[in-house]
Amino acid sequence: MVNYQTWLSEVDDNTKLSKLSIPGTHNSAACHTALPSVQCQGKSVTEQLKHGVRFLDIRVGKLFVGKDVKDLQVIHGKFPVKIPFPLKLTDALKEVYDFLSENRSEVVIVSIKQEGSDDWDNDNDEFGNLIWDNYIQPNKDTWYLNTDIPRLGDARGKAVLFRRFGVKNQEREQQFGFGASYWSYNTTDEDNGSFAVQDFCEVKTESDLPQKVDYVKEFAKRAQDYTNPQETKLREIIESTNFGKDALKKKQDQIELKKKQEQIELQKKIDEEVRVRKQHDQANVSTLVPPDNKPNKTTSKEDTILLQGINDIIQKEIGNLPSQVEKSRSKVAKKFERFLDSAQDTILTATRALNDVTGYSSIEKLKNSIEKLEEELKQCKENVKICKIAYSEAIQQRAKSQREINELLTRKHSWSPNDLERFTQLYRNDHANEHLESEAERELEEVEQKVDSIQLKLTQSILTRYHEEQIWSDKIRRSSTWGTWILMGINVMLFMVATFFVEPWKRKKLVRAFEEKVKELLTNGAATEAATVATPTSTEDVKEPVEEKQEEVSSEEVSPNPIILDSSINNALNKINHKPGEEADVYLKLKKLEKELELLLLQEEYIKDEQRHLKRELVRAQEEVKRIKSVPLVIGQFLEPIDENTGIVSSTTGSNYVVRILSTLDRELLKPSSSVALHRHSNALVDILPPEADSSISIVGDDQKPDVTYADVGGLDMQKQEIREAVELPLTQGDLYAQIGIDPPRGVLLYGPPGTGKTMLVKAVANSTTASFIRINGSEFVQKYLGEGPRMVRDVFRLARENSPAIIFIDEIDAIATKRFDAQTGADREVQRILLELLNQMDGFDQTSTVKVIMATNRHDTLDPALLRPGRLDRKIEFPSLKDRRERRLIFSTIASKMSLAPEVDLDSLIIRNDPLSGAIIAAIMQEAGLRAVRKNRYMILQSDLEEAYTAQVKTGTEHDKFDFYK
Repeated sequence: MVNYQTWLSEVDDNTKLSKLSIPGTHNSAACHTALPSVQCQGKSVTEQLKHGVRFLDIRVGKLFVGKDVKDLQVIHGKFPVKIPFPLKLTDALKEVYDFLSENRSEVVIVSIKQEGSDDWDNDNDEFGNLIWDNYIQPNKDTWYLNTDIPRLGDARGKAVLFRRFGVKNQEREQQFGFGASYWSYNTTDEDNGSFAVQDFCEVKTESDLPQKVDYVKEFAKRAQDYTNPQETKLREIIESTNFGKDALKKKQDQIELKKKQEQIELQKKIDEEVRVRKQHDQANVSTLVPPDNKPNKTTSKEDTILLQGINDIIQKEIGNLPSQVEKSRSKVAKKFERFLDSAQDTILTATRALNDVTGYSSIEKLKNSIEKLEEELKQCKENVKICKIAYSEAIQQRAKSQREINELLTRKHSWSPNDLERFTQLYRNDHANEHLESEAERELEEVEQKVDSIQLKLTQSILTRYHEEQIWSDKIRRSSTWGTWILMGINVMLFMVATFFVEPWKRKKLVRAFEEKVKELLTNGAATEAATVATPTSTEDVKEPVEEKQEEVSSEEVSPNPIILDSSINNALNKINHKPGEEADVYLKLKKLEKELELLLLQEEYIKDEQRHLKRELVRAQEEVKRIKSVPLVIGQFLEPIDENTGIVSSTTGSNYVVRILSTLDRELLKPSSSVALHRHSNALVDILPPEADSSISIVGDDQKPDVTYADVGGLDMQKQEIREAVELPLTQGDLYAQIGIDPPRGVLLYGPPGTGKTMLVKAVANSTTASFIRINGSEFVQKYLGEGPRMVRDVFRLARENSPAIIFIDEIDAIATKRFDAQTGADREVQRILLELLNQMDGFDQTSTVKVIMATNRHDTLDPALLRPGRLDRKIEFPSLKDRRERRLIFSTIASKMSLAPEVDLDSLIIRNDPLSGAIIAAIMQEAGLRAVRKNRYMILQSDLEEAYTAQVKTGTEHDKFDFYK
């Protein structure tokens, strides 16, 4: 007898799991080595594991609570369920862990697959990360995670992950171990092992068992091919003649025994009912048989009735049998299932037909084509990147070869035989590199052309889809419009029917019922009054007054609205009014309610008219406000409010006005010194402008930042280091200054002669940092009107503080920051006011460490000492003009690295000359040389071009003192 709970303990430790036929959690779930069984249907995970199941096929999906995924829910199974529902993945795995802790010889393969891939962010491995972090990592010791298919001895007491979901992160994939591709049916490893799980035939009735036995035999035979020959268990199962028959015979015996018991119980009930009926009939016959003991002729009829009753009872009892009830339930379930399938097919067919009619099918086709084009475009862009990299590598390879050739040419008078051989080899390689470069360039052009064509097709497809969607939406809109009109017409018709037919009929019915009730009560009251008026002595005396009174009452009943009522009618009405549980006067109350309803309807109509009137007034007011704002407006400044509707403003002409404020404006936004829009003629305040609306200062956007990097700036190593320490380091690592206990520098001054690289270094700073960058020229602060310059300074620093961290670069600072003197003109005093505002913003009460100021000038000796003191401009960086040979070489190399030079070009011949050169002059020399090469229709710059350009740009002789002005 096999112990299904620990059946793996009998298998050899060296056997690979891929060589076993393992029972799984399916409708046809089997026990040991794929034996047929239906014991696991609808059972818990623990019960299935105890019955020999060692493969759990689990699909899980999201279960949202708010926006967080609390736990994954098992969605595996169909009716009847393979795993009980609902079930959480945490609970299922806990049962696996508990089973393995009790049975250390067993192995459970857990197949996990995601349900609803569209719900997951598979590009970022959302499903894989969730499985690892919440389910695998906390119980990592219980899982077998390796890239090799495990042997049984290595995996005992552990759960083996059969991963059926993709993982793009290679590190995470390595943590998970092997995936389903290692275990696929036809995948071959070093031992030619294959993985087979029984999931072919469902056992629902006894007639399915023989087919199931054939499938199991096939599996067992297939498993024998991959099993150790010494193991005879599978062979015995296959060769056994009773394989599967014992279970079938046992099942059939149970069914036969159940049927016999039902038949015995039914026979007992029938016998009892017949006995009771016979006793009853005998009692009836004894009372009806005549004295001569001859039976009555109705006996045969009664026997027929008795048999009919017995037949009805038999049919009723048969219908109540469990087998018949289950059969009827299965029929109903099948009918319902067929009905659902037909309804689903009908809905799908109707949906397709509706899509074809409305044109949505063509939109879906366009959508699919657009997705394909997007994928193709993405692939082409990847190819473009690859071609660009190949092209760049080819250019670099050729440049490297040319540099080596140039190095050999510089010492060509002292070549050795090896140098000559090397030069020859390099010269040959240069032609090969040139060919490779041209091929890479051609491939890059082809790929770029393909990208352009795909982009054009994609654009056309998107436009076509947009056009088709517009047409489709127009059709839907028209259909909905017609549907709305039809519904409105139906509602109007129903309203008219209810108003002109139903309501009058109900009212007439109510009035008729009321009149009949009144007549009935009046008749009863009149008869009672007539009976009590006099006591007649004979029947004739009684008949006469009664008949007269009846004639009087009948004559009164003819009149539907009697005006004169006698005492009997009054008594009857009093009885009506004072009858318990009824209303006083239903008809009068109905009329009163109808009048109130009419009054309410009139009030509703009045309110609707008033609403329409107010809406028209609102539209007119909005049109008027729009008309007022449409004329050219004047920019002004709000000074202070006087009351709710008036305030004081200042216009651009310098005059102050008391003006009216538009009633639709938000008064909370009207603050002193805020920018406003004034009417051109009346100066009325009609709009509130944003703070930066009238300012010419703006932040340099990411797409506007210069593309100059520190590598593009030749030389200036000390200047680069100093400006990084003063500007970049405080913004990126400000905590270093706080730990030391010092304040970071607030400002940097760059000074030196023209063309020494001050502005270029600031461009590199703007490109390398992520801080907001504000660039302004010093002369821009000098404005036409008084006070505009200081206001611009305040706006610059306010904008920087609002977008901190920020860098402010003021070029040509000597335009507004020269030494102060006793000014005689208004313009000079305005410049000094600008300087005072700048000093206050840089070192006033309102300070911030996240705003850095960079200033550049050619005349630092003319700047005001208050600006140069520490605390405002803490770091002063000099840019010298006369470069040494090292600086010149670095500048020449940086500029020449982007140019096409001939192999014989010797830059050192220009570097060693003693003429004063700045960075701008060196750039001009190289630019002039390039222009001369273009002029002569050449693609490379020769040494002669450089010599001519040097002679044209550098003036020798007495030009050494031309920078003395800036010293």
